[in-house]
Amino acid sequence: MGNRYRRTNYLWGDLTMIMKSFHTRMAEICTVNKTRELRHDEIEELDHCLQQNANYIWEMLRLKNLSLMASMINDTEWQHELCREIDELADDPHASKIKKP
Repeated sequence: MGNRYRRTNYLWGDLTMIMKSFHTRMAEICTVNKTRELRHDEIEELDHCLQQNANYIWEMLRLKNLSLMASMINDTEWQHELCREIDELADDPHASKIKKP
């Protein structure tokens, strides 16, 4: 888990997050939108990126909250499993490993 903190990241509350490909694409589309109106396909792509971002944030928050619960009940095995899942999600450049509800 220590490896994650040596990379370039940013903090959102207590949540360490790694920039994903959809974050980069959202920034590109927003930059384009400063000079011209977006095409229909770009609007759809931006919407897709926003949905990916929301899914990523909610999954990270879910795992972090479960990890806190595991620590509160002293279930180290469960907490280690959750930390592994957090690391896997953080290491996935497209956040494609988000579990479907």
